[in-house]
Amino acid sequence: MVSSVLTEEPKCTKYAVQDKLVVIELHHQVDTLKRELMNVQNQLNNYQLTRDMATAALETQLTAEDKRT
Repeated sequence: MVSSVLTEEPKCTKYAVQDKLVVIELHHQVDTLKRELMNVQNQLNNYQLTRDMATAALETQLTAEDKRT
């Protein structure tokens, strides 16, 4: 019984390695989610910029029409 205890890998070591692997995977998932969030934020910024430009163009057109009448 003593020899088997000495040759077996301690459970705490096995769990520590598994925990490290889980942490590495979670860090990878967090990095992926951060990149996806940045992409969504960029898309939103582009949409808002396009909308603001369209609004400004429409306001300019309406102002020009008002001046003609």
